[in-house]
Amino acid sequence: MRVQELLALTKEDIASDGSVITVKKAVKMAYRLPYLGTTKSEKGTRQIPISRRYQKYVRYLRENGGEPFI
Repeated sequence: MRVQELLALTKEDIASDGSVITVKKAVKMAYRLPYLGTTKSEKGTRQIPISRRYQKYVRYLRENGGEPFI
């Protein structure tokens, strides 16, 4: 997962059980200002399965993450 995609994640992008993260946007820069845009390519839009071992951490991030970067 690219840093720009990670910064663009919202709780809606994470399955409630923590099993999947959906990547569909990324932070981009224009004139030194960040904005939300599409992923780097069409193949960049994807679903990332999360192994059972790490799902509790992903659920924690979904429930306790901060506000969106942008």
